[in-house]
Amino acid sequence: MNITTGKPTDPVAWWDGCGILGGRDAVAGGTWLACSRAGKLAFLTNVLELHAIPEAKSRGELPVLFLESPKSPKEFAETLVKEAHQYNGFNLILADISSKSMVYISNRPKGEPIVIQEVSPGIHILSNAKLDSPWPKAQRLERNLKEQLDKYGEGEIPVEEMLDKLMRDTVKAAKSRLPGICSFDWEYSLSSIFVEVETPLGCYGTRSTIALTVRANGEVSLYETYLENDTWKEHTVNYYISKAKVGRSKRVFDHYINQAVLFMEYHHKQMPFSYLHGLQGEEEFREQYKKEHPKNKSVAAVGKAGGDKWKSLSEAEKAPYVAKAEKRKVEYEKKLKAYNKGQAEGPKEEEESEKSMSEVNDDEDDEEEGSGEEDDDERNGHGE
Repeated sequence: MNITTGKPTDPVAWWDGCGILGGRDAVAGGTWLACSRAGKLAFLTNVLELHAIPEAKSRGELPVLFLESPKSPKEFAETLVKEAHQYNGFNLILADISSKSMVYISNRPKGEPIVIQEVSPGIHILSNAKLDSPWPKAQRLERNLKEQLDKYGEGEIPVEEMLDKLMRDTVKAAKSRLPGICSFDWEYSLSSIFVEVETPLGCYGTRSTIALTVRANGEVSLYETYLENDTWKEHTVNYYISKAKVGRSKRVFDHYINQAVLFMEYHHKQMPFSYLHGLQGEEEFREQYKKEHPKNKSVAAVGKAGGDKWKSLSEAEKAPYVAKAEKRKVEYEKKLKAYNKGQAEGPKEEEESEKSMSEVNDDEDDEEEGSGEEDDDERNGHGE
């Protein structure tokens, strides 16, 4: 699992006062992946979308709530269905190693019935769309993972070495295969498994990679490489599941995947421009904030400032921006549906795809010129 973010994060560790092991969002206090001594595991990714709800609950609390709950993965997911609308778009995996159960739940596409999916045995890749969506980097990761597993066969798999080969991949997708949801340049920068992008507010990119393995005797090993003060560090935390009944298989996570569980690539967005767009243009807001806070280097601080400003507006003041957000959301869902359909049918010719993308961008440019408002797509849709 790659954690790519502009927000400060704490490395994997046991949390004080409870049996939860995981990394932590230093701003909101939640987590993207965590497990427990009882053998439960939860992790999530944010759904790529243009506009977020600033008043929404933090998605990072969902893994914590599951690990603290006595409910099974399916029972917790069924309870979550009733409250899923209170969160921005998420993909959530819930698992109980002892009972060999794993489910997937997402609250997107918005407006559609929420489906709880049993995760079948095998290899699964989760990025910022539905589980196993045919996004280029997800397909590349799945192909490379299968090659690595075939290479080691029934022998011991060197997790650290394999993780480095798989998750440090900086190869970007063909331009014709980008989904066309955000701005072209930003989407292209995020199309590799390992991300590193220079922005006006500093470097945005992958800052943590995690592999979790479970042996037949209930021994859990969580290996992490993480960025701290511009230096890459690594550590491993081992523990045993209490009263584990994992099974006979020597493979990791029993029959779910050969010693990898789920490798997935995860993006937080750099900052919540989904609602900054409603306040003023991205560049204008950034310049204003920079003038008022010349020494600030924190992306989270900028996002918080935008959120506070949004909350200070009346419902009447918010109304025109909410209306535009809804319009763009419909456009996004149409593009995503068309993209996934195209990927399922097979890649199109490069020239034809680039022409189609160009026409879409031209249409959007015409629309923006008519509205007199700036486009906020460049940094949208990647996190809490």
